[in-house]
Amino acid sequence: MPVVTPIEARLLDRLAAEGRRVVSRRTDADFLKAVVGRGDDVLQSLAAKGVLHRLGGGQYLVAEFGAGEAEHSAPWQVLLDARMQRIGPYYLSYFSGLEEYGLTDHAAPEATIAVFGRSAGSGRSLTIAGRSVLIARISRADRWFGFRTKYEGRVGSYQVGERERVLLDCLDRPSRAGGAETIARAWSRASQRLDVERVADYASRLSHTVARRAAAMLDLVGAATAAERLAASIGASAQPATLFGGKYERGLDTEPRWRVAFDVPRETVVGWLAYER
Repeated sequence: MPVVTPIEARLLDRLAAEGRRVVSRRTDADFLKAVVGRGDDVLQSLAAKGVLHRLGGGQYLVAEFGAGEAEHSAPWQVLLDARMQRIGPYYLSYFSGLEEYGLTDHAAPEATIAVFGRSAGSGRSLTIAGRSVLIARISRADRWFGFRTKYEGRVGSYQVGERERVLLDCLDRPSRAGGAETIARAWSRASQRLDVERVADYASRLSHTVARRAAAMLDLVGAATAAERLAASIGASAQPATLFGGKYERGLDTEPRWRVAFDVPRETVVGWLAYER
């Protein structure tokens, strides 16, 4: 454990007593002045010792007491969680969600998250541990569900979508998930551990477009019964939804049971799915 000075210990003790994980040079300027005087010097010293983690924007995350040296290097997801505490509710999803569950072998330079509210994160350019953060906003309270807290030892925790919610988010906004092939392979890879009833429930609560796409994917990965129940719950639609968000055009191969048009050739999608089994 790094050696801290009495003044540094005073600040850490005060933060611990108040149960605070994040301290800001700007918004906590008066607090820092009252506790330690020259707050900037103390924050920089503690960051250099690994006791605080820089979050950017003058914010610092407090590492837990008793953490080993390896644990002081917080994962970027924990740093993101600390930053988002001052912005609003969120969870990891889309491509970052696929990474979390091992549903893709690729790594993206950006982090992808869902945030609640129309204005959450507006006008902000977030960078965490060198990663840009791409934000997708969910404005309706009845669509804000399906995520959990994941703990990283004693270092901290963060919010991540459940496996089923992540896969549905990918169908909702394919551009945030790496595109058609990445999404199809992820559904195939997840199929043996997928709660198909949860998929059907969540999809029916999101939108008719997501529900139709989900019914098609359930059928393609061998869960035809769940697909049929889901399709029956959403009813008919005048125009089919494209499976991966492409532009609908007449003449596309369309599956009438789900009212879904294949904007990627069906045989190509089947090939991607078969490769992961």
